[in-house]
Amino acid sequence: MSRGGLTIITDVTGQSRLFRCLIVMRTPQQRGAVPTNGVTMFDPSIPAPIWLVWPHLSYLERIFLLLLILLSIYVLFVSATTVWAVGKLGRRNGVGADANEPVAVLRRRSARVDKLITTALYLFGVVLFWGLQRAYFTIDNSKATGESIILMNFGPRFVFAGDVFFVLLVLHAVGWLISHRIDRLALHMTQRHAQ
Repeated sequence: MSRGGLTIITDVTGQSRLFRCLIVMRTPQQRGAVPTNGVTMFDPSIPAPIWLVWPHLSYLERIFLLLLILLSIYVLFVSATTVWAVGKLGRRNGVGADANEPVAVLRRRSARVDKLITTALYLFGVVLFWGLQRAYFTIDNSKATGESIILMNFGPRFVFAGDVFFVLLVLHAVGWLISHRIDRLALHMTQRHAQ
């Protein structure tokens, strides 16, 4: 089966769940040849989606991905409600101590989002480095050398790391935009109060 330049071949032995799916990039001269080593290989020139490496991830990495999805939903919800609240406060003409209280609440909410994203980054580091240690476990009866199997075991971890780093970068950018909008609102309200 071929998808987007990747050729997916199921190994006939089916010995291990880790080595069931063989993903290789073939040149036009090799299209008729079938690989026989049974080792999973990800083509680094084509970005691999996370669902392609899901079977190769540990339970800890899968739980982290689910927590990252929940964090993403929370950050998007908080950003939408913050943008709505900033727009509502920007149209309001109230000045004084009562006008600064909603801005303080929004700043606390923004700080909470920043702390959650930072915590997710640290937790990701722990999960990634525990996962990288698993690359050295090689239980295989193929003709491939141990070094090549270890290097190929790094492939799913690198795809996992790349996808998680991208999501964390997007979440950090959303958190920064929330903080920037709140700061602009506070500056606008301070200027209005000075008049």
